Amino acid sequence: MKRVWSAQNLPEAILIRNHLEANGIEAVVQGEYLSAGRVGFAGNDTNPTVCVVNEADYERACRLIAEVEHKGEANPTHCENCGYNLTGLPKPRCPECGQPFYRPSCWVCSTCGEENEEQFTTCWRCSAPADERKPG
Repeated sequence: MKRVWSAQNLPEAILIRNHLEANGIEAVVQGEYLSAGRVGFAGNDTNPTVCVVNEADYERACRLIAEVEHKGEANPTHCENCGYNLTGLPKPRCPECGQPFYRPSCWVCSTCGEENEEQFTTCWRCSAPADERKPG
């Protein structure tokens, strides 16, 4: 199991778990009973967490959570984890720390499968025109 989310409360953890499960990722909530007794404790060590059962689902789970968390926001300019400048990157992953991020405006080239930012009219990798694309 691998932790993908530290929630502020139990209902939030359950919502995240349900979202992952609705997308085919098996997840569990851990520490759901610890948060009731955390009055007076600093930090979030007792917050409920969401873990994916299969570690191979970790990256996809992070992307799904980021989609929910950042829905309606513009493309991120810097990595939330390490601060790396994300502008112009071809893939929605920080090259510095590996943290995936949500990029709402991208498309996948139907020729080579590469992700491209919405403003590009041709694939940066193979130069296929954007009219031969599928949503990302």
